[in-house]
Amino acid sequence: MKELFQNILEISLAMTPIILGLLILTPLLGKRYTARLRYVVWIVVAVRLLIPLNIPLQNILRRIFPTSNLLDQVDKNAVMEAIRGVLAISADGATTQQALHNGIGQATFALVNRLAIVRLAGFMMFSLYHAIAYFLTIRRLKRWSVAVRDPFMRKTFDDIKDKLSITNNVGLFKSSRISTPMLIGFFSPRVLLPNKEIGAPELANIINHELCHFRRHDLWYKLLLLLSNAVNWFNPIVYLMVRQSEMDMELACDNDILKNADVVIRKQYGLTILSFVGRTQATKTPLTTYFYGGKKQMKKRFSDIISTSKKKSGIAFLAVFVLLVVFCGTWVGNNVFAAAPNAEQQKQGQIDQINDKLETLKTLKESANNQDNNVEMAWPVPEFYTITEPYGERYGGADFHTGIDIAGEGIFGAPVIAAADGVVKLVNREYTQGLGYGIYLVIDHGDGISTLYGHLSEILVKEGDIVQKGQSIAEVGSTGFSTEPHLQFEVRQDGKTTDPTVYLMPSEEE
Repeated sequence: MKELFQNILEISLAMTPIILGLLILTPLLGKRYTARLRYVVWIVVAVRLLIPLNIPLQNILRRIFPTSNLLDQVDKNAVMEAIRGVLAISADGATTQQALHNGIGQATFALVNRLAIVRLAGFMMFSLYHAIAYFLTIRRLKRWSVAVRDPFMRKTFDDIKDKLSITNNVGLFKSSRISTPMLIGFFSPRVLLPNKEIGAPELANIINHELCHFRRHDLWYKLLLLLSNAVNWFNPIVYLMVRQSEMDMELACDNDILKNADVVIRKQYGLTILSFVGRTQATKTPLTTYFYGGKKQMKKRFSDIISTSKKKSGIAFLAVFVLLVVFCGTWVGNNVFAAAPNAEQQKQGQIDQINDKLETLKTLKESANNQDNNVEMAWPVPEFYTITEPYGERYGGADFHTGIDIAGEGIFGAPVIAAADGVVKLVNREYTQGLGYGIYLVIDHGDGISTLYGHLSEILVKEGDIVQKGQSIAEVGSTGFSTEPHLQFEVRQDGKTTDPTVYLMPSEEE
């Protein structure tokens, strides 16, 4: 849920300047391009807002331009220096790890999850409100509507259906509860007319307009807009987008009807639009079309109706816009949310480098003397060499990870061995899930060096036991502040944490 919420938030913020740009440029786009282009552009925006997925552009580029593995060309000492260069992080302030680990890290995790719950609750309330409003209104409209039986009106309706090549069963009804024509119903569609006298020219234009909405699937278009609004209910700019996109939907419908029409037909159609100005407007119902959309919308529609200027289709503009929208989440993830995503990218880069170097070192088939320490340690979880969390800062500096996390598929219950000879100094078997190291133990190796093994499922030794390097001392688990089975392995020198990887070397037998 946390990742889903973050992706939705990133994409919503990424789309905000794009939506604002479109809203600002709407007058200019309206003069240069057809309303159909804006109609399609809003579909692209709505779909992008509904897809909580960031395109990993950097990974795509890596696949296109893979880097060569230089480790095959260097000797063992060069590899060790590379490891130290990549992973050397100052341990100043590392003694506060427990407070950071149990405090800031957990608080951040809890806050993000609470925000995700709030977002989910907002989505459900928004969706429930509009769903109830829709079904109650549709039920009321259907209850207070009667089928049109007037022969002339029926013939006009059927003729226009044939002209538009509509073979679906669309009903024609009158209702005393509306003051403007509308199209309702996804699976049993109806064209509703107000219970007023409507002249023949007006009737043809009205029916043509509503059936054009049906042919263009505009009710489904409005459902797409509503869903994108629901998912991004917290973003006020999305509400502006929905309002503008519905206006552009009406303009696109008008343009489809008046394509290649002469001035006389355009004026007649415009007069039909104007005939509804000043009439009492019914409450706008979600997922319906309504012929009258307010004076501001009517003014814009009438201006477009009487205009006969040629406009561009904007295919090139649309292609560039689609590319911009597809990759917008990646740019925000790399810039606006620099703290979290950049930390994740740095962590992943460190993880990849560590694992690559460990695999290379395993093939050297010789041990190495650690130039900085007198203790050479065994890998604490044999057969599992994947580091999922390196030593050092994470979450953009909000937390300092004082060890390395070793994980892998099937690691739960795997034996944990003593990294070096020593005495078991501390054993903790009582824990609270979601807090601290969980079940853990500490081994004193002398000369001020100790190791810690955290998030265990079982401990096989007791305090005071003398253990030898390679002896099984515990089993991997997922206790304490842990989201998956793994071992947190730490090395401390005189009470201060240090990078464990500089102590670890694969043995000859591995």
